Amino acid sequence: SPARIAICRPLMSFAGLSMLSAAEVLLCGAFLGLPVTSTPMFFATWLANSSETLTSNSFTTRSFTAITMHWFSSKLMAEIMLHDAAAAHELNYVVLRYFNVAGADPQGRIGLATVGATHLMKIAMEVATGQRAKIDVFGTDYPTPDGTCVRDFIHVCDLVQVHRSALAYLRTGGASVTLNCGYGRGYSVLETIEAVRRVSGRAIPVQYAPRRPGDIVSMVADTSRLRTLLDWTPAYDDLETIAAHALAWEEKLFLERHSGAPQRASA
Repeated sequence: SPARIAICRPLMSFAGLSMLSAAEVLLCGAFLGLPVTSTPMFFATWLANSSETLTSNSFTTRSFTAITMHWFSSKLMAEIMLHDAAAAHELNYVVLRYFNVAGADPQGRIGLATVGATHLMKIAMEVATGQRAKIDVFGTDYPTPDGTCVRDFIHVCDLVQVHRSALAYLRTGGASVTLNCGYGRGYSVLETIEAVRRVSGRAIPVQYAPRRPGDIVSMVADTSRLRTLLDWTPAYDDLETIAAHALAWEEKLFLERHSGAPQRASA
């Protein structure tokens, strides 16, 4: 029944539980009702018992324990809460772990309009449309083919269809499951910028900068479970298509913001 169905996207990606501060670990423990004296041991044991399962259904990177992201703890807690609620109340759920969502509605009705967004594709579009002078590339000495970080992009419309398929899966009695939402293929920062250059036909000035602490070298989704369990076939699994839709939206948004016309909806 609808009352026993939940769909949630707490983990966009993983960060290292071992990299949480002592305060964050104790806060997580307090939330779970653990005594202060036993909280660190609980998380150490949980990490040891869970890391294999988490990594096998999350990344192709070798280890998530060396990664640090400040928003990890709350998203991990959401997954723990869903798991516990499901056990206590016979709740079926699907956790959707978003990877790098990009693109826009192909018909230009909706897209990302957040001012000051930090997404790579969004920044590249702002450079292509003259709203930024350059794009900073942080780190060129990573162990990747061109030395820059690698990301798995998924078109926002394909992600919408994942949600529809997940709801259909639950409504037909599907068991609780966690799924990674991506294409299972990565593109480097420089490959992404080059795709924007090709699509826009404009120069994208790049400024190289040192690595940023905490940046993940390569983050590519293992989508085998997603493709096996859900009735889902991506329609826009192409970096240039994603870039073209994002560019069309950005150009429309730019014109509306500078002409006084009513602005479109933001995703």
